Amino acid sequence: MDVSAKLVSEEIIDNETDGGAKALRWIYVTLLLLLAVAGGFVAYSLVRGVQAPRTRVERDIMLYRDLTKRNPKDVNMWMSLGHAYLDSKDYDAAIGAFNDALKLNPKTTDAKVAIALTYQQMGDNDKAVKSFEEIVKAQPSNDIARLALARARFDKGDYQEALALVRQLEKSDAGEADVYYLAGQIYEKLGKKTSAKAEYEKIFKLDPASADAKSAIERLGI
Repeated sequence: MDVSAKLVSEEIIDNETDGGAKALRWIYVTLLLLLAVAGGFVAYSLVRGVQAPRTRVERDIMLYRDLTKRNPKDVNMWMSLGHAYLDSKDYDAAIGAFNDALKLNPKTTDAKVAIALTYQQMGDNDKAVKSFEEIVKAQPSNDIARLALARARFDKGDYQEALALVRQLEKSDAGEADVYYLAGQIYEKLGKKTSAKAEYEKIFKLDPASADAKSAIERLGI
């Protein structure tokens, strides 16, 4: 190979090498850009995933938070927010919302009952009993509150007091499946299986196919 041919050959090789290096650099830069964009998208998605409500309860909380901000004097919105918090088991927030409703309307029984029920779900039976007693004292004919008080008394282990309340409900034509079932449970705790069975059997008059009553009677083994 003569000198001129050799020089041309080396120039071609150099150009090819430079072109290949440039192509590799462009590929490298492109990949870095793609990774950066993808990383940013993932980070954004993660942030959005944390902020965006994922369940019905979370959506309800977000909705009623917004509505209470827009209508801070709407008792119903505060009640709905409280129930949404209660569904999510955020008990402190639920009580806070119910108390806000109570501040707007101190006479609203719904808020008082909701607060008492929240204490009951929290397992704070002392506060639940006290709250329900205040409601029943103010409204002796409130059967829902009386049944809830009986349940709170039962949960606390005050079986005789709970039974007395249940008996009052039965006499006031407020007898329903929940009343009879609770009476049966109380008699079970008191060791009176025959009386418990009689209470469970009353449920069949209201609901002949009651699985709860059937299961309770089978549990008694008599």
